[in-house]
Amino acid sequence: MTVAAKLPHNNPNVIPLPRHPMPLPPAASADGPNVAHAPSHPAESTSTTERMLSTAPTDSTPASHPDGEGDQGFTATHGKKQLAVKWGEANIEWGWVALPRIILEKQHALGLSSEDINIILQIAQYWHDPGSLPFPSKARIAKAMGVHPRTVQRRLTRLHELGFIQRIERKGGPKGTLSNQYSLAGLAERATPYAEEAIQERERQRSETAARLKRKRPKTQVKGGE
Repeated sequence: MTVAAKLPHNNPNVIPLPRHPMPLPPAASADGPNVAHAPSHPAESTSTTERMLSTAPTDSTPASHPDGEGDQGFTATHGKKQLAVKWGEANIEWGWVALPRIILEKQHALGLSSEDINIILQIAQYWHDPGSLPFPSKARIAKAMGVHPRTVQRRLTRLHELGFIQRIERKGGPKGTLSNQYSLAGLAERATPYAEEAIQERERQRSETAARLKRKRPKTQVKGGE
């Protein structure tokens, strides 16, 4: 993922996914009703920016996943070199995007379809830094997904109505309206309770494992001399 500044991620449950970054669109057609209005300041720069490097904390004791699968892949340090080993140097050099793991694990519980997740990923890849909301056009998202722009419009409307995303209208350009900005704050808020529950369950399992190992530890016997 390309960003304007280095953004450290200190959450081991953030999954880095390689992606193919494209230049941000200079303008797009109106994105429909039910959108908020952005301030009348100039739009963010669409010039090429530096790619994001993200490092998750190292955990020497891999957690045990509730379904029995280990978490080694998520607790290891995710620096650029480690990602290149996993995905290939060229793929990571071109860019990658991070998405909280809990959103993928709980997409059904959240009520998100596979198309919704795809659109969220498409939006997330243009989220350059926390202070600059992404604004890819529906046409660009549709082209990447191989669907009609109206399909993207319908899914965006649903995600907006359910509170997962907020569409923010931008004014300007030759036609008077630019592509919408998108905030994913609602999605993050909805996913947080699931993440907190998962963390509590992980800590409970770690405590149980530590207690079980302690019980199995043999006692040291000292033989006294006569």
